[in-house]
Amino acid sequence: MSTSQNQTALRALLREKVHSQPGTLARLPSSQAERLRSPLDLGRLALAPLSRAPLELLAFWQAHGRGHVAINPLRHEYVAGVQPVGRRACDGVAWLAAPRLLAEPGLAEPLASLLDHLLGSDGQPGGLRLSDGGGRTAAWAEVGQRLRRQYSLGYAPTEAAASPATYFAWGLRGYLAAAPGWAIVDPGLERLLRSSLFDSQFWRSQPLG
Repeated sequence: MSTSQNQTALRALLREKVHSQPGTLARLPSSQAERLRSPLDLGRLALAPLSRAPLELLAFWQAHGRGHVAINPLRHEYVAGVQPVGRRACDGVAWLAAPRLLAEPGLAEPLASLLDHLLGSDGQPGGLRLSDGGGRTAAWAEVGQRLRRQYSLGYAPTEAAASPATYFAWGLRGYLAAAPGWAIVDPGLERLLRSSLFDSQFWRSQPLG
């Protein structure tokens, strides 16, 4: 369950890290656009799955120099490195296509990829992701190696089995959504996430910078 502190952190992320391309709402089908009051609603929708994340994870992302979300009409991918987002130059961007954001529940895969890269190598272009076995600290690298080993056991369903990155994104979405039966499919991944990404004590043992 989200706390007032989490909601405050999510509002700060919405203000500082989430950007909406002008004209995005106008290019949506009327059936989708009429559900929205302003572009901010798309940003809130993108961040809503993170309401169950530890406050420390949200604070880490907010304080990080890299990692932005760009909501736009078509593009849906994570791209590392400095790139233009409107008039800004942003380093490490999860591009989220508004139609998919409205149609697909749960954490968007480009946002999962962004977090994967930040935890793996602080989002350095060409740097490892957590799902590659990397880690921004020695403790996170151990998590990354455990994640790779868990992937190799073959518990992932077909939609998550393409790569360790898709496996991590599937696990992150399932954990955040508290999806019924998810932990039964892959109890090892559930334990790994619960003891690292979703463990406030683990986060407090790690440097933010």
